[in-house]
Amino acid sequence: MLYLDATLVGEAYARLRQGTGAARVLILGLGNIRRGDDGAGAHVIRRLRLEPPIPGVELHEAAGHALRALPALNDVRALIVVDAARDLLPAGTVNYRQPEGFHDLPRGLCGNRLGVRELLRTAALLGRLPPLHFFTISILAPTAVTTVLTSATAAGVAVATCMIHGLASRLAARNVAA
Repeated sequence: MLYLDATLVGEAYARLRQGTGAARVLILGLGNIRRGDDGAGAHVIRRLRLEPPIPGVELHEAAGHALRALPALNDVRALIVVDAARDLLPAGTVNYRQPEGFHDLPRGLCGNRLGVRELLRTAALLGRLPPLHFFTISILAPTAVTTVLTSATAAGVAVATCMIHGLASRLAARNVAA
């Protein structure tokens, strides 16, 4: 259980939550698959679910308000986030970044994802923000309501899936060795 005062500064009586299980790697895919390319992060999660599971890796799909994913950050040792971005790069371009702070988050994150920055700030405030790995898949302007990806974004999803699977495997192996 976590006790915080009204100013969010820990007092002498404040206790941080104790770990309840083995630390794991969490892959968080953002986006609504009903919004075409905007759901690229969710499509990556769905593709990863078709792969053989990686021990110590958990997959989480967050459509809409990302702050709802806060409970999934319990006992996470590494966080991999994947999202669509309107960053003016060619559609399907996959970018990887390991942000060192909120100022270093990727630009152009899709506007309907209110809560990504809030999720990360809240996790940091609660002492639950693990090392962050951020993937973006570049998309063009939103398409009509559809679950179908454009060919460029589908190619980016395939590339990101491979990259994320490899990174998650390496991070999970480190967690076992640690």
